[in-house]
Amino acid sequence: MQIKKACLVLFVLFFTSSAALALTQESFDVKNPKNKEIEKKCITCHLKENKSLVLQWENSPHAAAKEGQVGCYTCHAAEKGDEMGYMHEGVFIKTILTPNDCAKCHEPEAKQMGVSHHATAGEIMASLDNMLAEVVGGMPSNKANMHSGCWQCHGSIVSLKRDKDGKPLRSKTDAPQMDFTTWPNTGIGRINPDGSKGVCIACHPKHSFKASVARQPENCGKCHLGPDHPQKEIYEESKHGIAFFTASREQGQGAMNIMKDGAWVLGDDYYTAPTCSTCHMGSYVKLNGSVAPNSHNVGDRISWNLRSIVSTKLNRVVFTDDTVADIPGDIPPVQDRKPKPRPIPGKEINLKRQLLKKQ
Repeated sequence: MQIKKACLVLFVLFFTSSAALALTQESFDVKNPKNKEIEKKCITCHLKENKSLVLQWENSPHAAAKEGQVGCYTCHAAEKGDEMGYMHEGVFIKTILTPNDCAKCHEPEAKQMGVSHHATAGEIMASLDNMLAEVVGGMPSNKANMHSGCWQCHGSIVSLKRDKDGKPLRSKTDAPQMDFTTWPNTGIGRINPDGSKGVCIACHPKHSFKASVARQPENCGKCHLGPDHPQKEIYEESKHGIAFFTASREQGQGAMNIMKDGAWVLGDDYYTAPTCSTCHMGSYVKLNGSVAPNSHNVGDRISWNLRSIVSTKLNRVVFTDDTVADIPGDIPPVQDRKPKPRPIPGKEINLKRQLLKKQ
């Protein structure tokens, strides 16, 4: 009897999980007529409620995709059981998207972003340096200065309002209520409710998602500026920046093909001057004529840490799970040595035994 019950439970779990999976797969079928009907309904209503969102999408690469339009439902469909999901006009959707959603179509980019310094930028919010800044430069009654300051770039933990049992509170429309102290938040290192790190719209403006916007120097400069990280000011006064702005004045808005959709390759599409993305992320023609791919891991091409008084040379280490670490250059790399086992979250660690081993 117990065996029959166990089999029944497994049977039910299999089909409920399959249904959730089917929903996701169905929503990502850009040629599915059912999805097209749903998206027509979205557009009809949102043209009345917030027309600018629709116009942004209509002029986006998603709308112009040759293999089929990537519409509202493609991205906003929610899986059954998703805390962020809710029924809206007969469709189960979610408003807030994360890199996990973008990864359904852009898996390499999301994977690179997920192990980058950008994705971990929000972790500094738990540091002693930040705690000191909040107390000394902050406001005792609220965190308005953090919203308009640090979180705008670094991000923070995005939270839902919950009841005493930990379940999300719902609005009249059944949408989950956001904790207003953590939302809105487009900081590049924000920690999302689904556990993912980062947010693509920090660089790619939502609903238009144009790569031409992401590769503009000003896009990086909105965060990388000021006395503690003056990369914007350094670039603008450098030969690179001067050459770029000169080309913009001479050739107009489309200088260096910077407004081009899709791939933007140094040595093919342009040659006049580099932007931030050219060196840190961009594709380029190699000496043998082949094209080096771009990268969404902005730390892959950085060899020096400039935060310290004396700059530190870095050795970049990539682990088997694709996480990365920067090892100071004065520590020589060790060959033919097995990597140390990485700690498992939640597992107890015998610190005393580890210290004795080191001694």
